Amino acid sequence: MTLEEYINQKDPERMPHVVLKIEEYTEGVRRKTRMGDVHTQIFITSPLFHQAFPEARGEYLMMSKYSRLYAVDSDGNPKGASCFRIEL
Repeated sequence: MTLEEYINQKDPERMPHVVLKIEEYTEGVRRKTRMGDVHTQIFITSPLFHQAFPEARGEYLMMSKYSRLYAVDSDGNPKGASCFRIEL
């Protein structure tokens, strides 16, 4: 499902796979953890996202080589899995 399809759902499904296009997000800082994993900040920059969810910060975390994005708290720590993914 695309971001536009996700936002325009009439009967929302729980935790769909929403694949973001490269022009809908920006990569931020990459950090290497003590375990050797690489965590990358991902910012959803799509105006469509920010119009639909004005209260959302649009900041997520991609852990290692997995395409799933995780919501983060105000300190940048992962809170939980989101429905958003990016194409690798």
